[in-house]
Amino acid sequence: MKKILKKYLILLTIFLSIITINATILATDSTEPTPIISIGDIISQGKSFLADTTTEGIGIDGKEVENAAESIYNILLGVGIIVTMAISVFLGAKFIMASAEEKADIKQSMLPFIIGTFVMFGAFGIWRILLNMLSGLET
Repeated sequence: MKKILKKYLILLTIFLSIITINATILATDSTEPTPIISIGDIISQGKSFLADTTTEGIGIDGKEVENAAESIYNILLGVGIIVTMAISVFLGAKFIMASAEEKADIKQSMLPFIIGTFVMFGAFGIWRILLNMLSGLET
């Protein structure tokens, strides 16, 4: 089995090497340094983009985008809370009614659940912190 796996890995490496030999590189010949863009530049460019779209009649409104992002945040957070609570109730009930051997299996399945819960709520927390920090920046 190890010989077959080794042959497949060698063939895969050769195949990937052949594919990437003719890779196109889309770099510029310019020797000028790339300008450093600050957060203020990004925000001012975004505001000018929004101003240009409203004057041209495209109709992208910053408040509408902010309200849509807020709605998406609230919906995803609500779904995350509901799923987390349902799984924790299910695992808790299963743990209470389980025998000693089954309790060990349930404890093993709880670790990924706990890690996933921390990741989910951490991601929402980071999203909220960044949203509050970046919305407070003015140029």
